[in-house]
Amino acid sequence: MLGAAVLGARTVAAADDRVTYWAVADDVTAGSSVSTEQLTPTRASLEGRVSDGVLRTDEELPAPVGELRWSQDLPAGTLLSAQHLDRSTDVDTTQLPLSVASGAAPTDLAGGDLVDVWIGPAPGETTADPARLVLESVRVVSEGTGVDGASARTVVVELGEVDLDGEVVASLSTGHVTLVRRS
Repeated sequence: MLGAAVLGARTVAAADDRVTYWAVADDVTAGSSVSTEQLTPTRASLEGRVSDGVLRTDEELPAPVGELRWSQDLPAGTLLSAQHLDRSTDVDTTQLPLSVASGAAPTDLAGGDLVDVWIGPAPGETTADPARLVLESVRVVSEGTGVDGASARTVVVELGEVDLDGEVVASLSTGHVTLVRRS
């Protein structure tokens, strides 16, 4: 009886025509960097044109993971194709670090989020100058938590095609920065 069960299990395993593909482990956001933790092997049986372009785990990715960005938002479980990936070197990667005071950005801000960057007076500071928008729809590359007890954290944003002038850079380094997440 035990021999029949083992033989049956081997027969079923041999008939398994599933292939191991890369899938997205967690939801990802367009523009954010790809990490190995975001990829998970998934076995599936795809037929015909459905399998065209889906990346198998036994094949190389279009570039090393560290050089890739997500080309679009993807939910967890999506089978990965080359169209979901962009090479980082194919896009402008000018990055700008911002010192952001505690409470001046969403607490759950994460890489890939789009934000507007405002400069204005600090809370409690009186001035005739109103807050002004200095960068619109820039993508967060990384978000630091700050040093223990620090009242600010560093948020790095990608500028894309934005040209900074000296006045904007000066206001970013001396003014109170507020980040507003865009939907």
